[in-house]
Amino acid sequence: LCLDLDHFKAVNDTLGHPVGDVLLQQLAQQLRRCMRESDFLSRLGGDEFAIIVCETSNPLHEIAALSTRLIETVASPFEIDEHHIDVGLSVGIAIAPNDSGDADELLKAADLALYRAKSDGRGTYRFFETQMDAQAQALAKSKVKPVVAVSCNPASFARDARALIDGGYRLGRVT
Repeated sequence: LCLDLDHFKAVNDTLGHPVGDVLLQQLAQQLRRCMRESDFLSRLGGDEFAIIVCETSNPLHEIAALSTRLIETVASPFEIDEHHIDVGLSVGIAIAPNDSGDADELLKAADLALYRAKSDGRGTYRFFETQMDAQAQALAKSKVKPVVAVSCNPASFARDARALIDGGYRLGRVT
């Protein structure tokens, strides 16, 4: 599972990083209380965590139930230095070996599911679906700018550069 705290940036921006740090510590304690002894919790960075759930007899049901418990627990306000802090939790889920047998690919799949949970309104969980990867690849391709090769032949360089500029492309400084 990949977990991301919703609205954490606002906490850091308004109350400061020390309060944000305490919030992350309290969050980790609450997450741990929802988990089994055999599960593994790790902070990936920032406000993102991962949980590895091992040995389940009914993975879909058990992981959905865990995700619901996690989301409901985090929905309760945190009290830090007399501040009443409301945040939420979004969860992305990938299951081995169905979604991948490789740890990096499994994390990528859970991260894609997390992105879907956040885009669906936050405070929810989503299981990885294969079309999520295809959609992410298509989005990445749509954001890639075309690469233009320019000849290093001095005689044709000026002609090629003029064609690029006239064609609407802008060149940076060439050295």
